[in-house]
Amino acid sequence: MRDVLRLLQDISGSPVTAPAGPLGRIVLLAQEVPFDDAVLAILAAAHLDYRREAGRLVVFRPADPHAASWPVSGPAPMTGHVLAREYRGIIADGPGVAGSLVTESRLFGLLAADGEWSAFLEHERGQWIEKPGQRYYDGTLAEVGPERVVHQRSDGRRFELVLPAATDGITSRLDGPAEVLSRVSAHAAWNDFEEGERILTAALAAAEPQASVTKTLHAAVADLRFAWGHALAARGAPEEAIRRFEDAAAEDDADRPWQESEDLNEIGVLWMALGEPERAQAFHRRALEASRTAMARDSHAGGDSARYHPWPHWGDAAAFNGLADSARVLGRLADAESLYGQATAAWRYAGDWPGQAATLTGLGRVRESHKKFAEALALHRRALAHPEQDRRGRAAALEGVARAQAALGRRESACTAYADSLDASRESGDLRGAALTTERLRRFIAAAPATDHALDRCRAALSGDVGPR
Repeated sequence: MRDVLRLLQDISGSPVTAPAGPLGRIVLLAQEVPFDDAVLAILAAAHLDYRREAGRLVVFRPADPHAASWPVSGPAPMTGHVLAREYRGIIADGPGVAGSLVTESRLFGLLAADGEWSAFLEHERGQWIEKPGQRYYDGTLAEVGPERVVHQRSDGRRFELVLPAATDGITSRLDGPAEVLSRVSAHAAWNDFEEGERILTAALAAAEPQASVTKTLHAAVADLRFAWGHALAARGAPEEAIRRFEDAAAEDDADRPWQESEDLNEIGVLWMALGEPERAQAFHRRALEASRTAMARDSHAGGDSARYHPWPHWGDAAAFNGLADSARVLGRLADAESLYGQATAAWRYAGDWPGQAATLTGLGRVRESHKKFAEALALHRRALAHPEQDRRGRAAALEGVARAQAALGRRESACTAYADSLDASRESGDLRGAALTTERLRRFIAAAPATDHALDRCRAALSGDVGPR
């Protein structure tokens, strides 16, 4: 999402600021859309809003409109040439064709429909079907005919492109890396990962041995498998998800150590979910080693990664958090508390607020192990009240509240928290989390008298009908 905000900044020419922490991910397809309409659609899709303030566009979460806001500026602009044009009083830049130079065009096809000709033109940033009148950075497409096109530059000069003679027979043209990645992204968005992997495998087999191209394609393979692993985990298939994350780590091992760290941390999380804390520890330790290499520290996501976290410091924080969770389950509570402290510092340095909330939930579970349920309840409530908490984190914090309330003998409050936790897991699409909470909720109800009507909401939650809030 921050990349999209940087693109909006380059288009508008006005500084854009946004709150810290994850803002989500979106896929955007737009053509000749008014700037304000595009901004509203993009932010609505990410559950965000904005206001104009002192010459800048301030993006905020509706739940916390006055949170601290930071510039989204990246190391380089997101567009090439800049076309300043006024639309509804807004000065907007022109990416795509509108940001290309007349002399950058290459004609590779012509199309006639209902007596009107269109041209297949290629530019540095892609291919388009264009009609006469199409605007460029420095001119327009003036004419399109059966054999040629004519561009006219703003200084009056005209440039003619003639379609080359075709060779006999049928020929095919291989997609370039940009087209391949676009197709793969579309398939991944529909959870069709098998087809995305097939496309990348074919592209790698056909690619010239150029380091930049093959590196980009291998990175895309790793990112596809990473997304595939997440989709499998969300569908309750952790063993299959682990295999996908292992495949991603194998791709990332040579050139992308911090992404490898992210792969390994995800494997550790899944082994914890499968009740294997010792195996989880091993992967989190490897993740910590990978994220602390010099190559990892000097790198960031850049343009060859579709990963959620843009900086390697996330790997440290997630590894410490995973090691703390493992130590807690293995009964090494002092070690767990120390590791949660290191995780908190690392999450804070990475600017990941949901991660900080997760450490509060972990510390709450440590207090539960010490039978200090009032302290545990306070920590879970702090995690729950965190302004940047995500739905899965909220579900975990609510379940912690439920356990602590139940241990303190407050069955009705525990019932409400369990029902809310189950609802949050369902809303986030976390099928495994929902299944685990459902099982704990069943045990909680079974341990109470059947005549206890304070648990009616829990019983309703099991059927998916939690009733009025």
